[in-house]
Amino acid sequence: MADTEKPADELPEALIIILRKPVEYGGQTYSELHLREPTADEWSRWDAKTGVDADIAGVSIVSGVPELAVRKIGTRDLRTASQYIAGFLS
Repeated sequence: MADTEKPADELPEALIIILRKPVEYGGQTYSELHLREPTADEWSRWDAKTGVDADIAGVSIVSGVPELAVRKIGTRDLRTASQYIAGFLS
């Protein structure tokens, strides 16, 4: 079972995802995402969103990477990141 599929109590405290294709935004290059368990406040900031918009917002909020940069990352990396975060919320 991959880390992104484990029950919440078995997930690693943090996960670093090396992006398959770095993205540029605002004069900065983003080559990795640093993820961790979201706080309740962070979760509430994207809880009303659905689908991929919720995934993008959640990854942005938890990683600290601007949402417009997260929108540029590859689908596989976004899915890996959002599945890790979702593991804490189920």
